[in-house]
Amino acid sequence: MTQPASLAHQRIAILGCGSLGESLLAGLRERGHPAALLSASSRRPERRQALAERYGIATAADNAALAAVADIIVLAVKPKQMAEFCRDLAAIPLTGKLLVSVAAGIRTDQLQRWLSAASDAPLAIVRSMPNTPAALGLAATGLYADRGVNASQRALTDQLFAAIGRSVWLEDESLMDLVTAIAGSGPAYYFAIMEAMLASAIAQGMPAATADLLIRQTALGASSLATATTAPALAELRQRVTSPGGTTEAALKTLAAHDLAGIMDTALRAAVARGKELAAAND
Repeated sequence: MTQPASLAHQRIAILGCGSLGESLLAGLRERGHPAALLSASSRRPERRQALAERYGIATAADNAALAAVADIIVLAVKPKQMAEFCRDLAAIPLTGKLLVSVAAGIRTDQLQRWLSAASDAPLAIVRSMPNTPAALGLAATGLYADRGVNASQRALTDQLFAAIGRSVWLEDESLMDLVTAIAGSGPAYYFAIMEAMLASAIAQGMPAATADLLIRQTALGASSLATATTAPALAELRQRVTSPGGTTEAALKTLAAHDLAGIMDTALRAAVARGKELAAAND
């Protein structure tokens, strides 16, 4: 029987290492990945020094130098910088390496085009969309594997993103814009709801600190119930809190009257459309 691919001996370079890249670094180190097999790049000298001191890894400003000796290359630069970044990286041989993009709105066909200067065959490119809870090891990540990715590289990708949370594969890349809308942007929607609850509580006379604690802890408890291994459907969780004729029902009827479902649908569609616009702008 073929042994599953192991991340343990893979050399991983995180290029353009911002907050998300650092979350990956932290998660990998916490799981015991050797510092000697990790590296990161940044244009800012103070950032490189901080990463080197914090994680004991090699750092550099030269992306190509780190990529040349890596087995897995995480492309963590901002979307607007990706085209120029990839064209510089294309000067080195990338065949056989696993390339993982974490940039929102950048399609795999664009990455293939920008990176393939030194290769005739399709490169192994995975498109991913993690979110900011990665900093706590609680990321929700959508993954899409382009045609050059094999089963072993999929397994390595699973292990990579397990370091920061949970992930799911999509077989249709067009759904990655929806992943961005739901997961990538999603934390902000919850924060906005919490802010609105806080403002209302304060307006009704509750001390800000008291309301803030209650709202944050309620969000934690609700999310923990929703993500428990034995959790039922979301509708059932909602119904368990909603007694007929009670306070929760009164609040939910008001939300329904203002078309909460329609508002969220419109918001997600706007985020998806913006993701497509960002990709088109890079063509």
